[in-house]
Amino acid sequence: MVVLIPWKPVVFVWLLLSAMLWCGYVGSSLLERKNPFTPYTV
Repeated sequence: MVVLIPWKPVVFVWLLLSAMLWCGYVGSSLLERKNPFTPYTV
């Protein structure tokens, strides 16, 4: 049995959520005055 899934809405929602997570990470790093693109250090 083949399950037909409309992929365009799935991809759109996935890209929207990943963009929101990325913007939140960059925004919180900038608020803490840290460079969000440097490698992680302890």
